[in-house]
Amino acid sequence: MKKTCGRIRERVGRSVNGVTGIPTGVPELDRITGGWQPGNLIFTAGRPGMGKTQLGLKFALHAAEKGYKVLFYTLEMMSEEVGERVLMMRAPELYRKVKGGYTTEQEVDDLCRVGDEVAECRMMVDDTPYVSIDRLCAGAQTVKSRWGLDLVVVDYLQLLGTVARTGRTREQEVAECSRRLKALARSLECPVIVASQLNRQVEQTFDHRPELKHLRESGAIEQDADLVIMLHRNERGGDPKRCGLIVAKNRHGEASQPNTSVEVDLF
Repeated sequence: MKKTCGRIRERVGRSVNGVTGIPTGVPELDRITGGWQPGNLIFTAGRPGMGKTQLGLKFALHAAEKGYKVLFYTLEMMSEEVGERVLMMRAPELYRKVKGGYTTEQEVDDLCRVGDEVAECRMMVDDTPYVSIDRLCAGAQTVKSRWGLDLVVVDYLQLLGTVARTGRTREQEVAECSRRLKALARSLECPVIVASQLNRQVEQTFDHRPELKHLRESGAIEQDADLVIMLHRNERGGDPKRCGLIVAKNRHGEASQPNTSVEVDLF
């Protein structure tokens, strides 16, 4: 109870406008979760092309701009591509002009100036193309011990490698990664956000609204997670920049009400 009361006092002491953890950048999500909490494992789940990578980058960049130390693992993109996405978020119109090549030298300089400002944020990007769960955990522990670490973001779960063992199924491999990531969050005492795929069954439902049963390849994801946030688009052909977030599981608080979602701008 002494430890519990100490933790409560610490949480209340760092509260800012009702947010006791790392701010998510989405006010309604902050209200539901109180921010990303230390030791929590958070999964963001969606079908391919739904915006999982962009959402994870949005969470990471917002935390870094608030002064938190963030480690972003990208298993699909090079660090330069992550940088381009950041510029697209911070200066969308200018970025589109420069990318198309129809621009002046001054506009290129202006975009690079935005990049220099973002470079001051304390966010590290690891773009190792094939990283195992062992290497990821060891790398995060090293960053924590040398520089400090407040948030880890992994994009995404199904691309993590494991040690091959005879007779082990893919479901068991994904379950191992999930449990190791939960242990990592607890040992680092910081939140770990992990993108994950949904299976094709969600596309066969009436309104394409995802549920926990649609998590791909392992039921351990649902079991290990403290928070599961699912990406959902209400209408086909809608604004690609906007997405609905469904809090399908919240171990320490409320989940989304039926047929409701939190709208968020991905860019």
